Amino acid sequence: MTKERGMQILAAQKDRYDFEYGGEVVAEAPAMRQFLKRMERAAKTDAPILLRGETGAGKSMLAKWIHARSQRSGGPFIGMNCGAITETLIESELFGHERGAFTGAEKRRIGRFEAAQDGTLLLDEIGDAPLSVQVKLLRALQERAIERVGSDGQAIPVNARIIAATNQDLRAGIEKGSFRKDLYYRLCAVPIEIPPLRERREDIPPLISMFVKKHAQGGAPVQFSQNATDILLKYSYPGNVRELEHAIENASIFAEDGVAHVKDLPEDMTRSGGATAHPQQTEPNENGAAQMSMPEEVAQLERTRIEQALRAAKGVQSRAAVYLGISERILRHKLKKYRIDKSRFKR
Repeated sequence: MTKERGMQILAAQKDRYDFEYGGEVVAEAPAMRQFLKRMERAAKTDAPILLRGETGAGKSMLAKWIHARSQRSGGPFIGMNCGAITETLIESELFGHERGAFTGAEKRRIGRFEAAQDGTLLLDEIGDAPLSVQVKLLRALQERAIERVGSDGQAIPVNARIIAATNQDLRAGIEKGSFRKDLYYRLCAVPIEIPPLRERREDIPPLISMFVKKHAQGGAPVQFSQNATDILLKYSYPGNVRELEHAIENASIFAEDGVAHVKDLPEDMTRSGGATAHPQQTEPNENGAAQMSMPEEVAQLERTRIEQALRAAKGVQSRAAVYLGISERILRHKLKKYRIDKSRFKR
């Protein structure tokens, strides 16, 4: 194969992976503004970045934001979710393969590393990468070269800036033996922790406005009733920005006459949002007695938050504990206290 033909194949296959960044990063909250200052400085370097944050916090979008402000912004941005590809295919996706490398490999295919040449490669959900692939990832980062599956050992130089993202505690993974320590330190030159939405509540109103415009159903953006707005503003968002966007999209679809009401919001949100968004639940009744005591209200809110986290984590206790920002030991205690059966949330 000639060099020119090889470049044509590379250019054609890059289109399969490459995409442009056209989104916004909302930063009204002080915590988010401070976060973006760190991101700006990190973006200007070529150092590997490890983005850590809860599910739905916007790790992929922020990786694109970094790329758009980097020295490599003119190159491709290539993303790959390490947890969404089977172990048998992930090596081919990353490094490519030669024709005949395995059954079904009818032609040469370049992988994400080659497609990201002179650009940025996002390794999303890096904590889910199999150990066998972690070894080859480490070698590629150390030698700045890869070998396609089924090749004769020919090394192909690669030049991509690496951004890894995870919602897992990789240090805990190292202790358990599920993540390589040497790979962790290769990826973690610049560790960045993304604040969850509940810690930057000032960002909720502008995010609502942005998503309302984005998900307008072919006409004017939907309007929200006061009760629906109260829920959107006071909800705790265990699913973070992604959960907020899904709620807006859901309401935009089901709203009648261009106005979204509480019934048009997701059930998880209205069940807990109603407990915090409607003050009449804790106002004194006509005899001057509170309808719900403070300990009862706190317990109800705590139970609701735990159930939300378990639902978002599909019943996985360790992941729910991460969403809640507490230890598994504390979560076990609270599950017993409130008699919550976590198996109800598995799906």
